[in-house]
Amino acid sequence: YQSRVSEMAQDEGKSKELFLSLRAHMKKEQFPKCIEVCDQILTLLPGDVDALKVKVSSFVALDKIEKALCVCGNTKELSFEKAYCLYRLNKV
Repeated sequence: YQSRVSEMAQDEGKSKELFLSLRAHMKKEQFPKCIEVCDQILTLLPGDVDALKVKVSSFVALDKIEKALCVCGNTKELSFEKAYCLYRLNKV
């Protein structure tokens, strides 16, 4: 039990650090780096909606709409982003 608590605390610290890094890359519009950091966050926190939304918007900013659409999948919380991708691809 004690090692699991310690592990959870380390993961929480790591995820906080990653979100701070993500914020810095977003401010500088470093979208490839944003995608990289989002992947790291999603490894620690699978399905994290904030990381997924940033990943989608980063792909859109890079004009990689198909990839953005793949990230959206069938995630209910990303329905707006999915609709936007479909619009951009003229599939609406």
